[in-house]
Amino acid sequence: MNLTEQASRLTELRSEILTLAEADELDETQEARYAEANTEFEALRAEHGSDWTSAVDYAVAVEEVRSFSALETNTEKGDGTRDAGFNVTQTATSNPFDLDEIRNQPVGSYRSELRGRAMSVVEDAPEHLSDDAREKVTGLVERAGRISDDRKDTSAEIAEHVLRTGSPEYHRAFEDFLSGDASATARFPSESRTAMSLTDGNGGFLVPFTLDPSIILTSTKTVNPVRQISDVVTITTDTWNGVSSAGVSGEWLAEGVEAADASPTITQPSITAHKGAAYVFASLEVTQDSNIANQLTVLLADAKDNLEKTSFITGSGSGQPFGIVTALGLTTASRVAGSSGVAGVADFVAADIYALDNALPDRYRDNNPAWLGHKSTWNKTRQFGTANNFHAFWTDLGGGRPASLIGYDVHNASSMDSTIVSGSNDDVAILGDFSTGYKVVDRVGTAIAYNPLVVGANQRPTGQVGWFLYFRVGADSVNDDAFRMLRL
Repeated sequence: MNLTEQASRLTELRSEILTLAEADELDETQEARYAEANTEFEALRAEHGSDWTSAVDYAVAVEEVRSFSALETNTEKGDGTRDAGFNVTQTATSNPFDLDEIRNQPVGSYRSELRGRAMSVVEDAPEHLSDDAREKVTGLVERAGRISDDRKDTSAEIAEHVLRTGSPEYHRAFEDFLSGDASATARFPSESRTAMSLTDGNGGFLVPFTLDPSIILTSTKTVNPVRQISDVVTITTDTWNGVSSAGVSGEWLAEGVEAADASPTITQPSITAHKGAAYVFASLEVTQDSNIANQLTVLLADAKDNLEKTSFITGSGSGQPFGIVTALGLTTASRVAGSSGVAGVADFVAADIYALDNALPDRYRDNNPAWLGHKSTWNKTRQFGTANNFHAFWTDLGGGRPASLIGYDVHNASSMDSTIVSGSNDDVAILGDFSTGYKVVDRVGTAIAYNPLVVGANQRPTGQVGWFLYFRVGADSVNDDAFRMLRL
């Protein structure tokens, strides 16, 4: 049996074992088959051991083994001392958080093992991790081992990050750290320091991944409209580097005619992750009488979200993300002038809506673009349809879905221009394909530093403690042609 056949057989055995294990009751024949399948599974897995690194489907086989070992019937719980809300299942011979066990494995095996362990940790994470957040983390971890053979590829680092900050012991130490327990610092792994610093030093500590807004801030919970509709990527480096092209143009050719050179022009956009920060403080009584760790994550996510809302619209790109309005303001082809027809007077009329739609290139119009504008702009837009009896001009869909304007979703952005003043170049509305044209880059690893003594104006204690949060995020338009902005 060759390696591919062995991987296929492992898959078959796992499916059979899972079916039997999930049954409420097994008769004698089924119990015998269950034991037989387990024996064959283990024997097949052990045939090549850790040297089995050349198979194309090695990662698949490893995943089957891991899924089998995670069955409750084949695992044992911890020692019962982990009371931080976790219920992490451990095999009898493996602690998922002990990376030293796999440090010397071949690269492919190491990467697959990281992914498997991280997936198990996410599945058994505390109840305060919402289903949306759990799905987001799972999506990040699932990429581990699929990008390259580099042990330090981004996806593998994310899996490792989950393992380093996901253990019950780490979570308990972090809670103690927030409450001012001096001994908590010694219990943090050295890798947890200086998460967001570009230079070595002793900064804050990594926020556990179950509380980290750079990981679990999902589009369904954010109040930031640009984050909801843009392409969001997660990195573990200082910058994101991509590849952009206007595409390849095809042609019809007669028999024997030489083809034209259709090589596209390739650009490499680069987005830097800038540091954002927030300072939160509370009384000593609050820290003693509440679970500040779980409450703090809501405050941190809210602070991050609100800081981003403005920068994603009008950010300068210097020390902060580059806003979409700022980017399009520099691109003449992406701007559409108002069509009121009155010289020297800026006015917003129904024809402007259609002018933006007509100006947007077909390839982006056909890719489900979205509207972005201030609430006051959309309130006036609603009146266009009422006054002129425009059918299907504006549609309120209800059920938590965004309204629709001439067939495209509408999103409110409080940082967009809310008033129209003649001669002031007000950028009041954007129509575009945010999913391919605007990129948001989250740098994994929110960190926090604890201030045990907040002092007042006279440098005397106030009876409060503080937490300094810092994270890194970048954003920019990677294709201005995917947008059209109305300037009045």
